[in-house]
Formats: sequence, C-alpha cells, structure tokens
Amino acid sequence: MKNNNLNKPVSLLINPFNLIAGTKSLLIGFSIIVITSVFAYYFNTHFNGVLDIKYGDTDLKYYNFLLYGIINVVTISVLLYFSGLIVSKSSIRFIDVIGTQALARYPLFIAPFLNAGAVMEKFASFMMGKYVSNTEVIEILWFQWVLIGLFLTATIILIIWMIVLMYNAYCVSSNVRGNRAVISFIIALLLAEAVSIFLNIYFNYNIINLLN
Repeated sequence: MKNNNLNKPVSLLINPFNLIAGTKSLLIGFSIIVITSVFAYYFNTHFNGVLDIKYGDTDLKYYNFLLYGIINVVTISVLLYFSGLIVSKSSIRFIDVIGTQALARYPLFIAPFLNAGAVMEKFASFMMGKYVSNTEVIEILWFQWVLIGLFLTATIILIIWMIVLMYNAYCVSSNVRGNRAVISFIIALLLAEAVSIFLNIYFNYNIINLLN
C-alpha cells in the first residue's frame, strides 16, 4: 500500500491523462500555455518548435510568444490525431488529443526561469559570437559556467519529461500501445518539429511585417 502511495505522485507527473482528459485537460493545458508565454516573454525564452527551448533577446512582442505555444500544440495535435486514425482501432476525438497534448507541455512552464539573470541568454550570445557570426566573444565567468551547465542539464530534462508526457497522452487519447504507438509517435513528432519551426518562422515574420 505504501509503495502504491509513493508511486502515485510519480505516475501523475508522467501520465495524468487517465484522470484529466478532454475539455478539462484542454482548459488546464491552454491556461498553462498562456501563463508560460507571459514568463517566456519577460525572460526571453523562445519555444519556436515543438521540442525547442531557446534563449535570446529579440524585438518580438508578447503575442509572438503566445503564438509559439498555439502553433506548437496545434501542429503536434493534428499530426498525432491523423496518426492515431491510421494505427488505432478505436474511435478518436480530436478534443482528447489536443487537450492531452496541451497539458503535456506543462514542464515548459519551468524553462523561462532558467534564464533568470539572463545567464542562458549570455551563453547563447557567446556561442553565436564564437561559432556563427565571428564577432567579439563576451566573457563568461567561472560561476556562470557552472550555472549554465546546471541549466542546460535542466533544459534537457524538461524536454525529455515533456516527450514522455506527450507519448503517454498520445497512447491514452488514441488508445494505442506497443510498437505501433512508438513508431507512429516518433514519425509524427519529427514531422511536427519540422512543420512547427516553419510555421513559427512564417507566421511570426508575417505578423511583425503586418504590424510594422
């Protein structure tokens, strides 16, 4: 009994979808996406792809950061929905797919705070100056390197955690398991990453031009 009680919080962290799905998960998930976009705006954190977390100062407005979240969740949801229609023998509702996928992105709420003090932003500028633009490289102090190492590790953990949630959400919402679930999920995820990057660039660029 004690082991079951201990495992319950862990289970909720990686698969809350048996308890929260449909409209409820959609409302909670999109609320978290909106709140996350606010902190992303203030801490210069860019989710410009389904699996992307980048840091850097830009001239983007708040609505661009909100658009990141909307584009990402809609893109992965549409592709996983059609993927589920192909591999699942059950009836699938799009509201269940997009609701659970929206909720699966809640680990990203932590990401903007990893750039508190602009440490990760400074690291991004260092890498750009040294390896991309060949401009003057900014100085990073030893304790900042320690923080960068910790925050980079945390960023990778957040992405892995989110992928696990996304996979579990897909299995529950599409009622699919085993090799079919794994293979179809990976294909849809890779396609969603490519499509979402393109859409984020396209829509954000056009909105900026439209409003300027």
